[in-house]
Amino acid sequence: MNLNHIWGDATCGNDGVSDTPQHNTSNGGCPAISHLSTCSGTPRELTMNYMDYTNDSCMYMLTQGQATRMQAHLNVIASSFNQDTLLSNGDFDKNSFVVYPNPNKGYFNIQFSEMVNEYTVHIIDQSGRTVFENKYSGNNSLNQEMNLNATAAGVYFITIKSDDFITTKKVLVQ
Repeated sequence: MNLNHIWGDATCGNDGVSDTPQHNTSNGGCPAISHLSTCSGTPRELTMNYMDYTNDSCMYMLTQGQATRMQAHLNVIASSFNQDTLLSNGDFDKNSFVVYPNPNKGYFNIQFSEMVNEYTVHIIDQSGRTVFENKYSGNNSLNQEMNLNATAAGVYFITIKSDDFITTKKVLVQ
C-alpha cells in the first residue's frame, strides 16, 4: 500500500507522511494513547496506527496523509487495469476497433481502423448473458452504429470476430 512503519524503520525516523508524528521505535502490546515519544519535542505517538506493531485489537486508524498516499498508490495500480481492449488475437493493429462514445446511453459506434468485410458482433453482460449478436457481411464502411438502449445500465463486453481476428472490448451503458 506504499506505507512505511510510522518510525520509518529507524530510531526517530520518518515514514514520509507529513501528518504522522515521529516515533522512537515500534510499539508492542496495547500502550496508552498518551504514550510519548523519546524523539525531539516528545510528540505523542500514534500507537493506535495500523503501521505500528501494537496488538491488532488496539489498531484502529490511519492518518489522512497515509490514506491519501494509499489512494495514490491504488490509483496507479488501477490505471493499469483501465484498458479498453480486454482480449485480442491476430494482428491487433491491423484489425483494431474503437467504441465511442464510451460511456454512452445505449447508442454507440464501432469504428474499425481498416475495412472488415465480414464479421460478427457479440455483446454480453457481466453475467455472461448474450444481449446482442449479429453477423455483418458486404460491409463497405469503417463504422457500425449500435443500439443497446433497451438494455439496463451496466458494463457490457463486445466481441468482434472475423476470419482474421477476435477482439473483445468493454463498453459502459449509463
